[in-house]
Order: sequence, then C-alpha cells, then structure tokens
Amino acid sequence: MFIKICGLHNIDDVAFVASLQPDFMGFVVNCPNSIRSNNKAQLSQLVVNLKTPYVFLFVNQSIETIVDICKDLKPFAVQLHGDETTEFVYSLKSKLQNVQIWKAIHLPIENGSKALSSYLSEMQKLVDSGCSLFVLDSASKISYGGTGIACDWELASQIISQCKTPILLAGGLKPSNVLEAIKLVQPYGVDVSSGVEVTKGKKDKILVEAFIRSIRDFKNKLQ
Repeated sequence: MFIKICGLHNIDDVAFVASLQPDFMGFVVNCPNSIRSNNKAQLSQLVVNLKTPYVFLFVNQSIETIVDICKDLKPFAVQLHGDETTEFVYSLKSKLQNVQIWKAIHLPIENGSKALSSYLSEMQKLVDSGCSLFVLDSASKISYGGTGIACDWELASQIISQCKTPILLAGGLKPSNVLEAIKLVQPYGVDVSSGVEVTKGKKDKILVEAFIRSIRDFKNKLQ
C-alpha cells in the first residue's frame, strides 16, 4: 500500500514529511487557485537533495511549461489533474520519456450517471497514450483537487477491480477513515493533502504521523 503526501508548500513540511519516508511526496505547480501552489523557483528550493520520489501536480498547464520544469527539477512523475486529453498525454510522454505520467480521474461524490465502462474505456486510452498510474479523486465544480471531499468509493472499487493499471485513491482521506477506504476500495495506494491539515496549506505533524502509522500498522498485521 503506497502512501503519497501531497500539497507540500514549505521547507519545514517537506523536511518533516520526508523524515517519515512516505513512498511519494507531491507538489502542486503553477496553480493560482490553490493555496498549496509552488512556482519553479520555490520548487527548486523544496526538492533540493530530497531523497523521497516526488511528483509534480499540474492542472491544465502547457506541455512547454511542464517539460521546462521537469527537465530542470527531475520529478519521478508528473500528475495531470485537469482536463488533459489522451493526445496531450501522448505528446507530453514523447518529450518526458524518463518521467512517469499519472492522470487524475474525477469521480462523482455519489450516484454518478456515467457508466463504469466509460471510465474504463477512457483510462485504457490514456494508458495507450503513455499514462502509467491513475489517481481517483472527487469531482468538484470549484476545484480540481484538495477539497477534502470523498469520491464514490463503491465506484472507485469497481474501477480498481477491473483496471490493471496501478491506481491511487484520493479525495477526503484522513487518519480516521483511510483504513475503511483501503478495505473497501483496495487501491494500489492512497494520496492525501487536506486530510492531514488543520490550517489550510500547512501539514499537521500529528495528523501526518497518524495517517502514515495507521496504514503501516495495518500492513504489518497482514504480513
């Protein structure tokens, strides 16, 4: 069960989270509507000497911008969290062959009308274009992520059971519900941002520790 702590925005949070050794650390890039956003200069300070694999999250940015930032700062993966198309993924992958391309799929909070087959078809086209992992997040009219609202876990479970590509579950996860989500949805991993914050945009040490510890204790019991 992989753990990604996302939405990192200051040096103290980066150092603390890195000390807990999650599998991935995530950084929002050039997203003016997000309090957690970082520009290229800020990123260069945050990821310098960072040993944990890090992921840059972009929302509807140009290929040129993404390539420029990635070539200089060398993330493990790019997470596309907006309305990027299969053609966009294909073109980006051709320019970033040593960087994984992850794509967010926004699911309804509940009772979505879109058929399961539609999601699976869309995801297969993205895989064929170069996507190597998906993040299932909640759909929102006001934000592309970080809302603290859970998506439809039942639908997420159905998607994961029929998709061979690794999938992280995001949206509304926190220490108090992450194990319930893992047991029901059975994702490849979990992705948290606002669920380990008390003050928006600032990670809370107690919540981050509790989130990671609960997952690792659960994994140890299964071994």
